Amino acid sequence: PEIYEMQVRAIFEAAVQTTPRVTPEVMIPLVSAKREVELVKSRIEAVAAQVRTETGVDFAYHLGVMVETPRAALRADGGSDSERRQAEGLASSALALSQRLPRHASRPSP
Repeated sequence: PEIYEMQVRAIFEAAVQTTPRVTPEVMIPLVSAKREVELVKSRIEAVAAQVRTETGVDFAYHLGVMVETPRAALRADGGSDSERRQAEGLASSALALSQRLPRHASRPSP
């Protein structure tokens, strides 16, 4: 989790220096459980608050997840009802997030 803090701090510190202001998109990778998202999200929110306080600049960011589908499916298949509901929730979240992809798909590659 500490690597996420270091990475998002660098992203947020760079974002507050841009003109015009950019809105960074932060992705939490390799997620297979809702609790993982909750833990990392709370740390990202804390870093954002620290950067806002330190710089005096308010900024927005988008947060998403990259679901590790095979691991999530394995957890759901052999797990408890609670774990299956979590996997279904992650699948629903991934579907909702994927609706944003066409916007990115039309961007040319660097």
